[in-house]
Amino acid sequence: MAEKTAPRVPKERPNRKILPIQTSVLKIMTSLLQKGVAEEDILDFLREIELEYFSLLDKLSTTEMQSNIDAKTNLLKYSPDHIKNIVKTASRFREIKSGAFSIGYIRIDLDDFSRINNLYSHEFGDKILVGIADILKKTTRPTDYSIRFGGEELDVILPYTEKEGALLVAEKIRDKISKKIFKYKQKRIKITASIGVSMGSVNLKEYSQKVKERKDLKSFWKQIFTAQSNADNACYDAKNSGKNRVAVYDSNKNYDRIRKEYTGSKSK
Repeated sequence: MAEKTAPRVPKERPNRKILPIQTSVLKIMTSLLQKGVAEEDILDFLREIELEYFSLLDKLSTTEMQSNIDAKTNLLKYSPDHIKNIVKTASRFREIKSGAFSIGYIRIDLDDFSRINNLYSHEFGDKILVGIADILKKTTRPTDYSIRFGGEELDVILPYTEKEGALLVAEKIRDKISKKIFKYKQKRIKITASIGVSMGSVNLKEYSQKVKERKDLKSFWKQIFTAQSNADNACYDAKNSGKNRVAVYDSNKNYDRIRKEYTGSKSK
């Protein structure tokens, strides 16, 4: 029989409890040692089971992370959870004494992007999307959310940002996109973007109270997501006004009419 060795107890990770599988493995090892049947190959097998378990956990975590990332641009995929995470995180910040904070919404739509795809191929269009995504990453803060909403539509969500700050970021993005040069064979291709900006205000006291009382949060989230859809309306306004510009949501404007005007002009 191989020489018995004491089981190597995995070190407990900081701020983490020992998981059930670790407890089970330790119990089995202890029982084998007490009965004098703890073969080294058996102990190694138990250690391998534990290591394989943690390996699977790591793979699952990586898979979940990848499922939230757009493969082409490496930006986040759109999800309502982004807004909810911002609010949940902010609700834990005691320094927000007023109980409220602003969120800036930016909707970016690349001008005449379908024409680019048709003239130079979808592969070249993907190259442009990657370049624009790089601009967003370099122009925004680590705490901001840069998102591929779908197709050539991109979003930036700016937590704790007032209107002036959101406009400044939007204009920087528009300017950088308009100056970016993409090369297709011997050609130098440039593209522009129309950008819509809107603002949302989150009442953290209201949110905390609803959570505390376990009330339905549907109406609370609706008012926040309405502000996000307003950025899309403003984006249509920017396109209808000549493209390559930034427009701010204005509640006094008739966005149904603006959308119809722009859609009608495209069909002509």
